[in-house]
Parts: sequence; C-alpha cells; structure tokens
Amino acid sequence: MLARRLRPRKRSEFPDSEAVRRYLISALDDALSRSRRGVIEDFSRKRFDASTRFARIGGGSLGGKARGLAFFDALLARHQLDRAFAGVRLHVPRSVVIGTAVFDEFLERNRLRSPTLYTAGDEWLREKFLAARLPDALVEDLRVFLQHMRRPLAVRSSSLLEDSPFHPFAGVYDTHMLANNHPKPKRRLEQLCEAIKLVYASTFFEKARRYLEATPYRIEEQKMAVVLQELVGQQHERYYYPSLAGVVCSYNFYPFGHMRPEEGVAGVVLGLGQLVVEGGAALRFCPAHPQVLPQLAHGEQFLDESQRVFLALDLESERTPADGAAANVARLELSAAEKHGTLHPVASSWSPENRCFYDGVSRPGVRAVTFAHVLKGGVFPLAEMLCRILELGRQGLGGPVEIEFAANLQTAPQEFAVLQVRPYALAGSLEPVVVDDLPAELLVCYSTQALGHGVIDGICDIVYVKPDGFDAARTREIARQVAAVNQTLQSANRPYLLIGFGRWGSSNYWLGIPVAWAEVSAARIIVEAGLEHFVVDPSQGSHFFHNLTSVGAAYLTINPRLRSGFVDWQWLDSQPAVAETEFIRHVRLEIPLEARIDGRSSRAAVLKCSARESRGQPA
Repeated sequence: MLARRLRPRKRSEFPDSEAVRRYLISALDDALSRSRRGVIEDFSRKRFDASTRFARIGGGSLGGKARGLAFFDALLARHQLDRAFAGVRLHVPRSVVIGTAVFDEFLERNRLRSPTLYTAGDEWLREKFLAARLPDALVEDLRVFLQHMRRPLAVRSSSLLEDSPFHPFAGVYDTHMLANNHPKPKRRLEQLCEAIKLVYASTFFEKARRYLEATPYRIEEQKMAVVLQELVGQQHERYYYPSLAGVVCSYNFYPFGHMRPEEGVAGVVLGLGQLVVEGGAALRFCPAHPQVLPQLAHGEQFLDESQRVFLALDLESERTPADGAAANVARLELSAAEKHGTLHPVASSWSPENRCFYDGVSRPGVRAVTFAHVLKGGVFPLAEMLCRILELGRQGLGGPVEIEFAANLQTAPQEFAVLQVRPYALAGSLEPVVVDDLPAELLVCYSTQALGHGVIDGICDIVYVKPDGFDAARTREIARQVAAVNQTLQSANRPYLLIGFGRWGSSNYWLGIPVAWAEVSAARIIVEAGLEHFVVDPSQGSHFFHNLTSVGAAYLTINPRLRSGFVDWQWLDSQPAVAETEFIRHVRLEIPLEARIDGRSSRAAVLKCSARESRGQPA
C-alpha cells in the first residue's frame, strides 16, 4: 500500500527537498499507523508515541468495553471502512487500557478485599480508594503516557462483565473526564490517578450492587479494567466538546411509517453524548430514513421537548475527580454554541409568524437542534456512516449492536469516532405472545409501543404516580418518593408494576421523573404514560433504558395524542392503598397480574388477573 501511494508521485510535484521529506515522513507515519490498527500493543515507556493507537498496561483481561473497541478498530481496518468516506476520518480514539491484573494488585496491596467492600456506602468507598496507592509501576507508566497525551481524556470503566451479550452493564460504572491541561505535570498525573481509583471504587458502588442483584452474577466475581481514551471534541473558549455525539442501535422498537424495526434508531445531540445516555433531550431518527422526522411536525411543541442545553468539558474548572464524575462538565445554553459557531450546522430557527422551521441560524427565531444541514443538507454523511457501522457491528458481533459515537464537523478532515460497541440485548427468542383481542375490561393497561418480549407474571404490587397530583416542576420529589417505595419492595423481594408520566430516568426533570436505576431496580414492568397536557417522545436509547430491558423488565409507552394505548386509572384508584403520598399510590392485589409483551409487533397488555384465572376469558 505504501509503494502504491509513493510510486505515482514525482519530484517535480514538490517545491523543494524539504517538502519531499515532509511528504515521505507523513506517508511512512500513515503506513505505520495503519499496520498497527486493531493491534493491542504492550505499553512500553521507550516505544510509546503518537502512532500508538491501542496499548495495554499490565496483565489480565481488557474488560468488555476495551475488548469491543479493539475488535471494532480491527474491523474498520480490515474492511477499509475508515477510508470509505472522502474527507472524513473514521476511527476509534487513541486508547490505553489498564488490565484487570492491576486492579487485583491494587486491592491486595491496599488490603481492600474484605466483606465491608461489598456492603459499604459510596462515600466510604470513595474515601478508602482515594487514600489507597496505585502500584508504582503503573504510576511510572502513566507519567510517560501523559508526556505524549495532551488532549482531554475520558477515564472509562471496562469491567469483565461490561458489554456482555445479555447483561451489558451500560452506564453502571463511573466515567471521569479530565481537561489534562494543568501547567504542572505532577498535578495532571495526580488527577489521572484519582480518576482511575474512583473508577475502581465504582465497581462496588450501590448502583453496581443493585444491578448485579438482578443478574446471575456476584459482585465478588467482578474485576475492573480502565480505558484511558482521547476525548473527541474541539476547544471553544474555555469549553471542549464535539459537534455532535450520540448512540445508534440496531433495533428500533418505535418504527414510524415505512421504517422497519431492524433498520435501527439513533439519538444524537450537540455536545457531549452523556446527555443521550442519561435519557436527556435528543433528536431521534432512523439512519435509513434520515429525513423522516415526524416530531418536527408538532412545531412549537417540539421546541419544548428538544435539546435546550448541551454538555461541555470546562477546561478551566478547578474541580477534580474527587468532586464527582461530572464535576467539570458544564451545562450550557444553545446561545453559547451559536457564539462558538457550532450551532449553525445542527440547528433550525422557528418562525412564530410563519409557524415553521428554517434550516440554520441565519434567520431570527427560536433555535432548535434539528441537525437539518447534517440529515438533509449533506454537510456530513452521518446517516450513511451509521448504517455502515451498524452493519459492520452486526456482522462482527453476530447480532444486534449498540454503538456510541462522536463527531467533529469543523476539522479538516472531519472526524467520526466510535467510542463504544456493545451487543444490544434483545429479550430472548421472539416466540409468539398473544396480546391482541383481549377485552379492555380485563386490562390494567395496553400499549402499541412496548419494549421487551415474553410473559411476566406473579406481580401483585402496583406503584403509580397519581394523574391528578402530577406536577412537572416537582418530578424530583416524585423520584424520591418512588425510590423510597422501591427500597421497601426490594427488601421484601416483591417485584412491581410502575406507572408514571414522561420519561423515566431522564436527566431533564421537566421531561419526566429523574430516577436512577437503583431507585426503580425492583420494577419488572415500567409504564411511561402521558397526559393530554404532558406528552414527550419515548426515552429510547439511554443507559437507563438499556439496562432495564437487559434484566428482563418490560417498558411500555402510552401516548394519548397518538392513541397508542390506555391505563385504567379508575380501576387503579378503586384498589385499596398499602401506602399513599402526595404524588404516588401503592396498591397490592390478591390475584397477581400478568404482562404479555410481543416484541415483534411492539404491543403489550397487562392483565388484571393471572393467566390461570383468565383461562375462561377470550385470548
């Protein structure tokens, strides 16, 4: 390949010998870099340099996340997809992985392996792990690593079980982002070491323990590798963020019009993709039909549901990893992006006078993130690239995948980076489940937009947000009340049906109820209902959503505007309450419920009585 590149060039094409030298060095560097694509090298303090794409420090496993990235990097090179789009650099960011053997050594040397590790509170764990010392050899390797790495960094978890086919552990462990720009190298090293120790600590946090309780695994079996990855983005004043970022999945449980479920769905935002995986406001579209955006037809209502803020790394923040995983991540208004010049390619302007959207920000009006120039104008081949990487991931992993990505549109060449690849855990084999033709009077609720597949029975407890008491401004209070009931039911080993309004698990409390996974971990069926005055798009694509489905919970969306189902509120209110607060009600039934979810048709029904009690009824 190098010979094929050099052979046609002539000395007369270059102005002087220095230009020839620069061209040859560039060609050799490129050839060397390509020969190392997909190769996991052992980290060497003498040989590590800018051409090293993927290296490992220490022995043991790379963990699921790092293994998936290395494998996909090799796939890109093998199929030459990294060269398939003119003017776009498609790649996996430069990464170094700290193997699980270092994690074991860290725990042993600091005498952290004890029963307390599996029961202690998060704050105790943070303090103990921050006070512990990393192995000296690792610290020296990190010192050399930072000499060659001056861009911002993402310090990410890569546990043994992470990104497994059936329990992907998406978003369960911490990720820390570092500006990596302190003038003192010693301080940069200290912050990196802090971040690594806190990723180790998150292995045992309550969120991880709760997730493991819903899987066949034990926390004692967990081991943690850590990925040190270049953060994709550009600097704008004191902030650093990509032009766009998001998540794309192989399967779309909410197809529209001519879309097919297997064509997938993407959620994309301006700025850091953390907003997507936390269930925040993102633009959702099918990569095979990028111009089909039915949500824009709702005009002003779309403005209320669309992205109003974006996330960026604050390069001048004095906060450290010890202050929290998102301590130096800023939430900025869209006006900041317009000032930076990053809003124009991804935004439209709403004209109240003409009651329509205009692409770009050249006209006056309310700004909305629609990615119009990207999906319609062709300033960046996002949809085509997503289709290609989904197919490549499906072939490589042998099934549906979920891929996190980020892109820079204002660089030369433009940049598209694959940040994570994991199997997309569909709920088992899709054997037929009878859902239709059930009498409405037998049903607690019915949905034509359901996620999951199979039959869930044996549930006697229902926790629901009271329609008359719902207030979008007080969803954080509602979340706390739901968490308290969940803890009680979790302790009693009682699974339950949970019904609420807006997006469960959203980071934007105006769009739904901002619970974390641990606060609804005992729920086996979750219903995302709507009111006539409060309807938002379903929250598909977040880590919260992905984890619920991977542990076998069903997720039902009921949109009154689209008549996509119903909830029998009158029947619920008629049941005696075990407990009741200002916002929620907990009822317990003598005869268990039964939920039927058909993943093929995305329909689901929750019956008021179990299958054995309803055998005489039509089905």
